[in-house]
Amino acid sequence: MNVDTMLKDSQTPRYVQRRTHRTYTPQFKAELVALQHAVNAMNAMNANLP
Repeated sequence: MNVDTMLKDSQTPRYVQRRTHRTYTPQFKAELVALQHAVNAMNAMNANLP
């Protein structure tokens, strides 16, 4: 089985649809930032425990 030959002979495109860049809403980004701040705050509190 020669894969190179199979790809050259095939008339079917490898990728039918081109991948696009994902976009996120400002609300979703704000929620991610708030969640990260909460995680950082919890880690800081845990670091201060004896």
